[in-house]
Amino acid sequence: MSDTAQRMRQVLLRLEMVGHGATQAWNASGGHSGEPDDRMVAQIVRGEQPPHLIYARRWQTAKTESSRLTILTEAEAELTSWIKRQSPAVATKSDSEIMLEDGAGHSAETAARRFGVHQAFIRRLRAKNDRDPETGLPWGSERAELASELSRSGLSQAQIAKRLGVSQQSVSRLIQRHRFRRQQGYSYSEGGSRAS
Repeated sequence: MSDTAQRMRQVLLRLEMVGHGATQAWNASGGHSGEPDDRMVAQIVRGEQPPHLIYARRWQTAKTESSRLTILTEAEAELTSWIKRQSPAVATKSDSEIMLEDGAGHSAETAARRFGVHQAFIRRLRAKNDRDPETGLPWGSERAELASELSRSGLSQAQIAKRLGVSQQSVSRLIQRHRFRRQQGYSYSEGGSRAS
């Protein structure tokens, strides 16, 4: 068997295996790459011939060595396109991010029940991420300004925390964030953008 015929045989076998979820020749150590390729299944469902059969038929009917070489090159390109398909990028979110986003607007009790965690965990997570511990909604700049204003008026952080319904640590974070944003030149009135 010629080198070109051997290469074509390997390409045809690998093209056939792509439809079954494998792209490597069988070996004793294993080597399975996953599920069948959806594109291959879709082709078959539409009644189209699988690529390996199309290229095998073209190879068998080719008369000259140059036409066989062209078919081999096309088959190799087809195989490469099947193997190197780009799977869609899946943005993964942490459990905390999911709890914050999906639990927003729900009470801490409801969110805790939904996610199978304790209410205190939900409240701490929300407060740590600048959200109202009870509703999960973002606090926004108004709350940071209010905390800073109350602090300047002489109230202790514990008193401010009680008035706002949050922990003393959350009040401390709000005041620090407000001070930092002012020092950096950010304006709350401009939607949080930097003042020029």
